[in-house]
Amino acid sequence: MEPTPEPNTRSDLPPDDILSEFKTALLEETAAIRSNGFADAFQLKNGRFIIRIGNRCHYSFAMERPLSLLWDAPAIIDIPGRPPLNVTLLSARGLTLTASLPDHVGKRIKKARVHYNPTRMLGRWIERLEGFRDRPNPMGQRACGMLAVSEFPASESPAEIVPTKDLDPHQARAVAAALGHDAAFILAPPGTGKTRTIAEIARRLTEKNRSFLVASGSGRGCL
Repeated sequence: MEPTPEPNTRSDLPPDDILSEFKTALLEETAAIRSNGFADAFQLKNGRFIIRIGNRCHYSFAMERPLSLLWDAPAIIDIPGRPPLNVTLLSARGLTLTASLPDHVGKRIKKARVHYNPTRMLGRWIERLEGFRDRPNPMGQRACGMLAVSEFPASESPAEIVPTKDLDPHQARAVAAALGHDAAFILAPPGTGKTRTIAEIARRLTEKNRSFLVASGSGRGCL
C-alpha cells in the first residue's frame, strides 16, 4: 500500500472565516483518528453477493471488530487470487460491512482485507475547502444566517402558487419558498406531504426548462 498522504494543513484562512472553523474541525478529527492508532487494514470474511445496481455489485462482509466509517468512503479490497479492487464502503453496522465493488467476484468471498483510512478523505475535504474558499456561496451563507434571504421572484410569488386539490396552503407556501429563495428548508412530520411538495417543485422547474438534482441518504428516498 502507498503511504497515506499528509493532508494540507495550511492555516492562512482568516480566524473569523466560517471555512476556517470547518477546516479546524477536520484537522482535529484527523489528529484524533491518528492518536487512537487507527489501523489501515481490516480483516473481512464470509463475503456475500447482495445485488447488482447498474454496473456496481454490492457485497456484505463480516468484520472482526467494529469500524467507524465515513459515508460512501473510498477504499481498496484485497481478495486472494485477484488484483486489488477500488471499492466504495457504503455502511458499517455492528460487525457487518457493506461495500460496492466494480466487478462481480462470485457469490461468496471466503476472506479479504480492506484498506481504509478516513484521514485520506478528511485531507481531501480540507483541500476542497481551500480550493473553494474564494468562490461565492450564497446558499451556505444563508444557511448559516450570514446573508439575508432574497425576495420572491415576480413570476413565483406566493399569490401565484395557489392551493389546489393536490396542494394545501402550507404546501403552496413551501413551494413558493423553494422557488423564490436561494435556500429553503422544509420541515414537517411524516405524512404531511413533503414528497408531494418536492414533486410540485420539480414539476415547476421542469416547466421552466430548469435542471435539478434530487439527493437522499437512501435510495428509497429518491424513488
